[in-house]
Order: sequence, then structure tokens, then C-alpha cells
Amino acid sequence: MRAILPLLALLSWIAPPGATACAVCFGAAPGSNLALAIGTGILLLLCITLTLLAALAIAVWRIEKQRLLAEAALFPALQGRDS
Repeated sequence: MRAILPLLALLSWIAPPGATACAVCFGAAPGSNLALAIGTGILLLLCITLTLLAALAIAVWRIEKQRLLAEAALFPALQGRDS
């Protein structure tokens, strides 16, 4: 393993710049259609993820609220006490 690390370092140093870029970044200049599409896709995926997380948080909050109301109705003597 120790002999491989210097070899990999040497290969990464002598590699041409085009070989070190990913396929998407290699041809994507700022303002190009490809860069715009990638940015839009990332924003769309973030919006979907955040919407699902918010819906899950609201569902948990509502279920907990209903549980507390049902508990208060079943056990009125426990109202005002900490669990």
C-alpha cells in the first residue's frame, strides 16, 4: 500500500487537466445550458426533499397533538403534571 500512494500521487500530478475533470464539469462553462440545467435540477430536488421533510414534521406534530388531547380526555387528573 505504501508503494502505491507515491505512484498515485505522481500519476495525478502528471495527468492532463482534462482527465481530472468530471464529464459534466469538463464542458460546462458558466451560463451554458448544461450548467443552467444542472443548477435547476439541484434546486428542484432540494425543493422536493424539503417539502417531504416539512410534510413529515407536520404529520408528526399533528399526531402528537391528537395524542395529547386524547390523553387529557382519558386522564383528566393528570392534567398540569409533568410526565
